[in-house]
Amino acid sequence: MKRIALFLFNTAMFFGVFAQYPYIKIADVTVTPDNQENITSDYISGTVRYDSASRTLLLQNAVIYQSSDPDDFDNGRTISIEAHSGQTVNIELIGQNAVFGQIPLTLHSGSYDITGGGSLLLEGVFRGILCELGVDTFRISQGTSVNIAIPYAQSVGFEGSAQYQDYPRTVLSIDSASLNIHADICVQSIVGFQLLGSHIVSPVGAYYDPTSMTLMTAGGIVRNYLEVRPGTVGVPTHTKTGWRAWGMEGGIRIDNILENSSVEVINMQGQVVFKAATSDTDTFVPMRSGVYVVRVNKSSSKVVVK
Repeated sequence: MKRIALFLFNTAMFFGVFAQYPYIKIADVTVTPDNQENITSDYISGTVRYDSASRTLLLQNAVIYQSSDPDDFDNGRTISIEAHSGQTVNIELIGQNAVFGQIPLTLHSGSYDITGGGSLLLEGVFRGILCELGVDTFRISQGTSVNIAIPYAQSVGFEGSAQYQDYPRTVLSIDSASLNIHADICVQSIVGFQLLGSHIVSPVGAYYDPTSMTLMTAGGIVRNYLEVRPGTVGVPTHTKTGWRAWGMEGGIRIDNILENSSVEVINMQGQVVFKAATSDTDTFVPMRSGVYVVRVNKSSSKVVVK
């Protein structure tokens, strides 16, 4: 009876652990408790290991290639992770890391946090990071740098979860970290875009558009290149006697401007969303609702657009 009870206890513990163990496949290796401390193959170099207690996949000076084994074809995915709903899987980067394949990083369900302060190069063909169904949040933080390079036609740098039934789409969050994307379309299918201690360097004036679920500029969808860097762009706010600016429905009115003045409108993320040299003493700048800083030459004033 004791042996049966012990067997049942061990079996329950086994299935209890595996019920929460995410599916992780790296190149040709499926990660299990037996190999998680040292994940190796002909397609993996450097240090790769998984800590099931903290749900952390560590990449330390790792280089990973897509498996070329015809019996191990996985639609061109080099790293595939499927978490359970509500779980967060961490990917910790130490040193310089690189992943190559048609789709270097594929994620399914749960949330993902890229941390550690190291760098990650994702070089692909179709997608750089593909979030399949049920990915809530993808976050880059702690001074980490992610570089996505897939400069091909119809390629997408970061693609969030598509909208099927009740599955959520993805919030892309960058917290004091760097993100570079070279792709035909830089970002696609995200339900939100958060910048915390970071700002968009290029293209100037890029913003998140909830209707198209992507990043836009006045010229359309952000294509070819996106650069996000740590830090915020400080804007001093003071009003110069002479000109004035105020927010109104649909935009900002600026009057009493001297001729040949430089006019800029800056959002609260430090991004210049409008810039022009004007000789008009009275100018209207169409703008979405929000808080902005209007700068004329070297002086500025904060306004609210309803």
